[in-house]
Amino acid sequence: MPKLTIIAGENSGTSYSFDVETTLGRSTEASITLQDLRASRKHARVVRIEHDFYVEDLQSQNGTFLNGQKVKQRCKLVDKDNIRIGNTYLSFSLKDDAIGTGAYFCGYQIAQKLIEDATGTIFLAEQKSLQRNVLLWVFPLSRHDAGSLTPAHQTFIEQISQISNFFHPNLLMVLDFDITEQHCFCAFEQANIEANLRSCVKNHPLPMPKILEIALQVASGLQYAHNHNMLHLHLTSKNILIQPDAQDRVIITELGVAKFLSSATIGSGLGGHLTKTTGILGVSEYIAPEQIHGETLPGVGTDIYSFGCLLYHLLTGNPPFVADKPSDLAQMHLDHNPVPILDYRPDAHPDLVKLVERCLEKNIIDRYSSFQEITIALQEIQKQIQLQQSIASQKTDSAATTLIRWWILGPIMAALLGALTFFATPGLLEILQLLK
Repeated sequence: MPKLTIIAGENSGTSYSFDVETTLGRSTEASITLQDLRASRKHARVVRIEHDFYVEDLQSQNGTFLNGQKVKQRCKLVDKDNIRIGNTYLSFSLKDDAIGTGAYFCGYQIAQKLIEDATGTIFLAEQKSLQRNVLLWVFPLSRHDAGSLTPAHQTFIEQISQISNFFHPNLLMVLDFDITEQHCFCAFEQANIEANLRSCVKNHPLPMPKILEIALQVASGLQYAHNHNMLHLHLTSKNILIQPDAQDRVIITELGVAKFLSSATIGSGLGGHLTKTTGILGVSEYIAPEQIHGETLPGVGTDIYSFGCLLYHLLTGNPPFVADKPSDLAQMHLDHNPVPILDYRPDAHPDLVKLVERCLEKNIIDRYSSFQEITIALQEIQKQIQLQQSIASQKTDSAATTLIRWWILGPIMAALLGALTFFATPGLLEILQLLK
């Protein structure tokens, strides 16, 4: 039985099986109701004709897209085809996925599915040849892509080949990668992908020294990547992990993913220029202005803007901008200034506030020139905070010592004065009698 699975958008990960026909749209009368304001009430339908399945647009306002191409007439579907309706992406499957728990895939045995979204599926798996656990990222390719070295294949090979030579404690290490007839896949070192900074900030506000420690590790990882001519371009609080079991090691993930996916898929509906930089990933919470307007090519400053968004999030507990619609969020990154940090966090170090503000400059040339420059500034702020804490600690220790002294000496002095009064009293009475 065929099925449609939402891989990006509201209700991501939800699958819908059907037999002959299914309709999609915003209306509750549709077989699959989409929580998407850019979807029409009756937007599209998938129908079986004899032994094949087809997708057709139902005269929707914003159109239906099959593998990035607008559907102008009824189009035949094949396994793993991607359908986009508004900001919702769906994958068409003729049968249940062969990659399931216990299955073998290219020398890996699948133990558990961890995440499935627009960037593919991440499994916990065992590499049988070396008997080690890995994170296995699998990204399906449409069937019309298979069988030849397409631009998507080429970009994947170039990006992952380069990243596989990276060895840095703050970058997720690539252990293996390959391309099959229908998939690209990577094996990464095992890490707890649920322990990301978004969940860390959500649970409780972080103290200033901890924020600086995290910021320095992220800056170190990105500086290493930039030194090796690799941009991230899709930094978010979800793809920065912090590992409590590894002395709070910070790990940056999804390095190079944005460029690969943008060549493998068509973008988020905000224009072709956005596709070139973010692809199916769309508008993220930390997207830089130049990734939206396309007037300036993304560069080192693009990752620095996202880094500024991350610091703002760590300090305040909120991203710089929040909006229900991707278009509104993009416009805010273009034109608005975030709420001042000190309104949320009065104890924020003033130099750190200035650093974040400079990272968040709308014009890329007004930001820092490198993460090396940022690291030097962060280390100076860290020294100042450590000095302030040391002075405060000394004052506290001094006050505590004084209190302890009085706590011990007070009773002793009181006893001495009492004794003196007791023994001196008879003599004092005799003197008073003689004076009379």
